[in-house]
Formats: sequence, C-alpha cells, structure tokens
Amino acid sequence: MRVLLVEDEPDLGIAIKRTLSQESYIVDWAQDGQEALDYLNDKWAEYDLTIVDWMLPRLSGLEICKHLRKKGSSIPILMLTAKDQMSDKVTGLDAGADDYLVKPFGIEELLARLRALARRCPQYQTQELKVGKLILNYDTRTVHRPNFKEVALTTKEFQLLEYFMRNPERILTGEQLRNQLWEADSESVSNVVAAQMRLLRKKLATVGADGLIETLRGIGYRFNVLYEKKTTFCPNSDEVSPMVFRSYGSYSEPTGMGSLIFRFTPSFELSRCFQLVVSRVGNAPYPAILSTNPTIYRRCCP
Repeated sequence: MRVLLVEDEPDLGIAIKRTLSQESYIVDWAQDGQEALDYLNDKWAEYDLTIVDWMLPRLSGLEICKHLRKKGSSIPILMLTAKDQMSDKVTGLDAGADDYLVKPFGIEELLARLRALARRCPQYQTQELKVGKLILNYDTRTVHRPNFKEVALTTKEFQLLEYFMRNPERILTGEQLRNQLWEADSESVSNVVAAQMRLLRKKLATVGADGLIETLRGIGYRFNVLYEKKTTFCPNSDEVSPMVFRSYGSYSEPTGMGSLIFRFTPSFELSRCFQLVVSRVGNAPYPAILSTNPTIYRRCCP
C-alpha cells in the first residue's frame, strides 16, 4: 500500500516514515503543501492513503484536501494537527478529510486509524486477494494455490505480486513498477525490478504458478489470468500433425475466424505432460488441449 505523508516537522516525519516502512507501507514524504501536490499530480504515482498535516508551508493541509476533493479524488485522507477544538475538527472533515488525529498521538493509534481507512476501500476489505486460483494472504504475507503449501513472501515480493494481481492483464513497464513500488527518494538501480521478478518467480514456481507473470520483451510485464484457464481432454478429437514444443514456447494457428495462440509452461502436477493456456484472438471457436504426449497437440470438436 502506497502512502503520501505530508509533514513539515522533520523529527515527526522521520519517525512516521520509519514506522510505516517497517509495517510494509511504501511511503513518500513531502515537507510542504506544494511538494505534496507535485507528488499527487505525478501521473506515475497511485496513492492508497494520504496523511496530511494541517499547518504546512506554502499550502496548508486544508487546501490540499479541498484541491483533491474538487478534482474528484476519493483517496482517503488522515489529517494531523495540534488544533483540538471541535470547530477545527469540523472544518477539517468538511474540507474533505476522512479522519482527524490530534497531536501528540501514539504511533499505534496512527496505525489503527490507517487500517480503518484502508478497510473503507473495496479492494482492501478482505484479508485475501484472489485472482484465478492464486491467493494472496494479507495477514500471513503468504501466497498459495489449491493443493500447494503456503509460501512466505518478503515485503517487496508481496508488494510486487499484489500490484500485479490488482492489475490483471495490464501491461506494466519496469518504470511504472519502480515508480509505484519504490519510494520516490530511494536509490533503486535500473535492474531492481528484473532482480525482484526473478526472486518472485522462484516463489511462484513452488506453488506451480511461475508462468502467471509474463515478460513482454522490450515492453514490460503482464499478469496473465489466462494461465489459469486450462482446457480438458477430448477423447473424440482428431489428432493433428505432431509438433515438438520447447519448454516455453507458443504457436499461432489461423482458424478462419481468428487465431488460437497456444502457450505452454512446464507442469508441476504432471511431470510427463504440459499444461496449456489458450488465448483467444478474434472469435476463434475451437478450444484446444495438449495430449499426454507432449509432442502432439489436439483440437477438440466444436
């Protein structure tokens, strides 16, 4: 979860950012109101929560709230302030803040309020994120599939997989992933995404899902939901001419109404067979499967 922290007190800002980072939040820290707007207007940044101090240089937290709501943003806002009068709280909430925390405050209360705000977002209302058969657990920070044991993820592996699962079939460039999953002031190297992808794929391989995230060379990556959509064997199908496929490969066959694109990935359930993923292009009507002999593919009768 990515958070924008807007706080001009250095000691408090450092303490909040350190704590949130330890809790697996991705935190960008702005120290004045105009810098906060620059972060929020960045086309690459997608924030899930915002923590805004009321009294800020250049632009107040109140003005930030009004600006966000005026442009239609629904991002949850937690306002921090030393103003403790009831009239101040009403003013802050009416300006667009979703919650109001008076200084000084305990860090545990801050974390609890952030969790409460996150629960208001539909995508964070459950403790699990499920796409196809892949299940990501927020409580245990693990991933699993049916018939496979849970596998623990590091903080960055979890953040990376969560972002892919929330954007299925969307092509994500390395630059997009760096901007979204690494803090703006981090000194990430150019190959940090590729390095994390290798580590994540090793974890996914242990649950039989290493092919879920495709690499589109020269473009980026894509979480391929169709990886989960395997077809079943058709005993009455006519055998088509044998073809030998490499462990990773694809074959495109015209059908007259479109094309079938066959993608193959090694099976962890059946050592002598392949699992098949079918992507439909156009209105191709024929499902397809790979027979138990990996050198033969079959087409089922329509």
